[in-house]
Amino acid sequence: VEVRHCCWSLHPQDIKGKVALIVGASTGLGRGVADRLAKAGMTVVGTSRTPKEYLDGNTCTYTRPGDRCKPEGWQLWQLDMTSQASVDALMKRMKDTYGQIDFLFLNAGRGYGSNSFNPNGKTWCNDVSRMQEVMDTNFMGPVRTLLAALPLIPRSGEGRCRVLRLAA
Repeated sequence: VEVRHCCWSLHPQDIKGKVALIVGASTGLGRGVADRLAKAGMTVVGTSRTPKEYLDGNTCTYTRPGDRCKPEGWQLWQLDMTSQASVDALMKRMKDTYGQIDFLFLNAGRGYGSNSFNPNGKTWCNDVSRMQEVMDTNFMGPVRTLLAALPLIPRSGEGRCRVLRLAA
């Protein structure tokens, strides 16, 4: 198994015993990355705003976004990137449990048209407070999380960070 991104790759011999933090791992791309890294031998912690929905869910095979399956071979911890207290609590737990983060994947985010913003199918294009929530999650959230994680990323040049932002 080889996981590639641009000019950087992770080979199985390089990741055994390494620790990955996948922010936004309950579903979608983050879930896929967490599953693959765990299967390749990495210790993986994924995050979700609502991990209980997945941890108390069915044991099933994850096949598509929205499936509420328990993670297999990795842990799912709570994180709300819009809250500095939540970010700080996660980093303290990471430090206390693993001591470092070798691979940080900042993937979590919200789309303006997602169900969390328009549960009735309405368009909120003129709602500044909702736009602010999206910006706080999608821009300030990764900034907040990265700054808090930096002290846990090894200074040896072995630590890696990837940020994924998709327009939704």
